[in-house]
Amino acid sequence: MDNSRLDKIALITKLWPWLSLAALLAFFQVYAQISAHWSFLFNAYNLQSIGLAAAAPLLLAIG
Repeated sequence: MDNSRLDKIALITKLWPWLSLAALLAFFQVYAQISAHWSFLFNAYNLQSIGLAAAAPLLLAIG
């Protein structure tokens, strides 16, 4: 295979998780604006909930 083609495939595989995360965040933001007229991304309650849910796995990973 062509080296430039392999470089493109490697770039896509590196960016794929970030692109899917951006797509999910955009979907939830648009849905929250349409259904409830509030922001999904910049809501203090959501940030607290994410932090609370992430605390236990992070503590387990630290040891």
